[in-house]
Amino acid sequence: VLVRPLLALAGLVPVRRPDDHSGAPVDNAALFGRAHDLLRQRGMLAIFPEGTTHDRLELQRVRTGAARIALGAYEAGVDGVTIVPIGLTFDDKLALRSRVLARVGDPIDIDRWLAARDDADGVHDVDEHPTVRALTEQIRRRLSETTPRYDDVLERAMLNRAADVRLRTDLTSPDQIVSLARRESLAQAIADAPASARRDVMDALGTYQVQLDLLRLRDDLLVPRVDAAFLLRRALGLTAYLVVLGVVVVAGVAVNLV
Repeated sequence: VLVRPLLALAGLVPVRRPDDHSGAPVDNAALFGRAHDLLRQRGMLAIFPEGTTHDRLELQRVRTGAARIALGAYEAGVDGVTIVPIGLTFDDKLALRSRVLARVGDPIDIDRWLAARDDADGVHDVDEHPTVRALTEQIRRRLSETTPRYDDVLERAMLNRAADVRLRTDLTSPDQIVSLARRESLAQAIADAPASARRDVMDALGTYQVQLDLLRLRDDLLVPRVDAAFLLRRALGLTAYLVVLGVVVVAGVAVNLV
């Protein structure tokens, strides 16, 4: 109750979920009304269609709220409503200031989607109509295209590690890091490859780890090879820095002596 005014100032709209009321029916008429008004004003409404947050790899059951809001807005005379599926992948979901990758899927134009359905003129009773279920399934399919697909957490960790090792060879300086987008893209490509190809990658990663252990090295101690031009630029930059710092030090000593 105390934070409700602050949430309202941030533009958040409270949702009453049946799960929070022991499965009892809930009334979200005010929520849908505010959502329709926002869409009528050409605003943007962010929804987490799974209804909660979780740490599982796979997409959870998509609730019907997003479809009901979009169809209800159409029924209320709002045109041009578009659903944009977005998948969020965190580098480390528990770490503060973790990198996050946002994958944007193919949008769903509600006007066109309804026009392609035989019952486009019957969008009434949005709580029960088959159109709600069909649109929810379409949202689920589009979201699944933006969601990582791995067998389990271990496979995801190992394939991301393998992708990171491979992509570091393409970097041009030791202080660079592999972009999350490139790493996830390569790891997912390996996950979608035939089983024999995945086994080859896993074997190569295991060999690499054994070599690190034999040399008593850590993976983060290794950097990509750099060319002479890079080393020359770094040497010149460090020399210039030392020269400027030396002038400041000499001036400081002189001032203090006076």
